[in-house]
Amino acid sequence: MRAMSIESFSEYVQRVMKQKWLKAVDVERNSGGKIDRSHVSKIFNGIETNLSAKAMLALAKGLQVDPHEVFTAVTGCLPDEGRSNAPDMLEVLNLIEKVATDAELMGALRGLMRLSKEGLAAFITTLSFCDQQQTLKPHGRREKKGR
Repeated sequence: MRAMSIESFSEYVQRVMKQKWLKAVDVERNSGGKIDRSHVSKIFNGIETNLSAKAMLALAKGLQVDPHEVFTAVTGCLPDEGRSNAPDMLEVLNLIEKVATDAELMGALRGLMRLSKEGLAAFITTLSFCDQQQTLKPHGRREKKGR
């Protein structure tokens, strides 16, 4: 099963276009004109988020990616759980780029690589717990302290 993505649909489109050096006009051309550049720009900028199945297919063709990948990015739901356990290579490349350009992340990754299997499992459990707590906590509100 694929890990839940933390990027929005527009961020997904931005990442794929950046990694493939595509502009909206390229996506339009690759799709055979099935999605126009202004529609691609609206998706890229997060203005258009409610795509039809036809638009998702055209966008996938324009981005030159598997349509299931676009469906997953739009909905956050995997179209076929048993389809593949292979990581999204463009997402892997994006993560590598972020780590390589951030000294703190690079240091953290070096530390993780030195952990034993048990230590890594404990770290992942702790990270999952922290992520769940952050998701449950209302944003922008401070907890009141007792007197």
